[in-house]
Amino acid sequence: MRGASFHNDRRPWRECACLRFDALATDNQPTTNIGGLAMSRLVRRGILVLVLGLVAYPVLSGHGAIASSLNVVTRTKNQEELTGTMVNGQLSIRLKNNHAKTITAFAINFGDTTIREDFAYSDVRPGIEPGATYEASYSVSLPPEGSQPSTLYLLAVLLPDATTDGNSNVAQSIRDERLGEKVQLRRALRLMEQARISQSQLGALKADLAAALDTDDSQTLVALSELQPPGRSDRHLSDGLRDGLRVGRQKVLQTLEALEQLPPDYREKGLLEFKAQASTLFENL
Repeated sequence: MRGASFHNDRRPWRECACLRFDALATDNQPTTNIGGLAMSRLVRRGILVLVLGLVAYPVLSGHGAIASSLNVVTRTKNQEELTGTMVNGQLSIRLKNNHAKTITAFAINFGDTTIREDFAYSDVRPGIEPGATYEASYSVSLPPEGSQPSTLYLLAVLLPDATTDGNSNVAQSIRDERLGEKVQLRRALRLMEQARISQSQLGALKADLAAALDTDDSQTLVALSELQPPGRSDRHLSDGLRDGLRVGRQKVLQTLEALEQLPPDYREKGLLEFKAQASTLFENL
């Protein structure tokens, strides 16, 4: 799974917390709607897996589809090989990593859409390893009929140890979003450490978290000073930081709302799993 965000010329959007349930109910239990998905037979064996990121599924083109190759322009130092095609209205890309380090995130632009892939949120792969090729497909806006095909741009890539290549503003925005989410995870984890974890107290915990994750800028700047890399000092919150704070808050609260929909006997187990997964993500960001 991977974390992806899309930005067009009107407004950004980003997927919030998703849950995968493996056996948290018996076959004869009613269907439950969680996160907009109808979930039946919530389980047979009983483990809640929290995925704090985007669940993305590959787009498969039909047989006989006509692929149109795209012109590619890279803003990096050409340590990557990017190719792109349009197939049945879908943008399909292949990105090969020629760096000596793993690519942990990248950003591309096509027409009025900017797409960011951030593997820090993935529970499947840490990124694109040296020499490896990553393939993905996205739904994008098509250019007007009769116009020239849009150019595909590779804007930036992120590497370990805060190394970046390409457009510095785009790379910094991705790093700021990570940092904003990390602030919210730290707040949530601290509160859960202090609170007595119990399914009967889930509603009170959600209310406390809602308040803790909605602090003013001055408190957030204090939290940032404890987490930000050496040499960085923020006197105001960037748009990327605000996006990360907003998304982090949504993920935590939506996860707790989903836990409330579980059968009572499984809520405490789910809450413990949430805490464990949140701790792992905190270390990855």
